[in-house]
Amino acid sequence: MFGEMTFVTKKSRSATILSNDNMTVLLSFEIDEDKCSEIYAYPFMQLYKNISLDLAKKIEKTNKKVRNIS
Repeated sequence: MFGEMTFVTKKSRSATILSNDNMTVLLSFEIDEDKCSEIYAYPFMQLYKNISLDLAKKIEKTNKKVRNIS
């Protein structure tokens, strides 16, 4: 997953993705939170939870790399 920081912060992207595989599939979507009603509150909560967990894993992985460099 990538682009999650843009989803959370509403700022421009901060990374570029390159693929060396000729079978890469890209799925892109945008969620208009203003058009979502209370019916979708739980799915959005789950989405934010999953994004938060993914970001936490990426931070932990980066921290380990930084510690190994030091």
